Amino acid sequence: MKIISDGEILEFEEIRGDKAIFYNDWGIEFEFPDYLDIDEIGEIYDETNRSEDSLTPSLF
Repeated sequence: MKIISDGEILEFEEIRGDKAIFYNDWGIEFEFPDYLDIDEIGEIYDETNRSEDSLTPSLF
């Protein structure tokens, strides 16, 4: 499962103890308490309705 949190795509990896572990595209690990709902972390990323351009920040 992938979610968008603070404009960044995070991919769910595992539950470790009482934490839900997610990774971003650069391999940085993010931990969230496992009692949080997905809506409290971000929104579910739907690859069929999004394009790469809409998620990539641009300076131009």
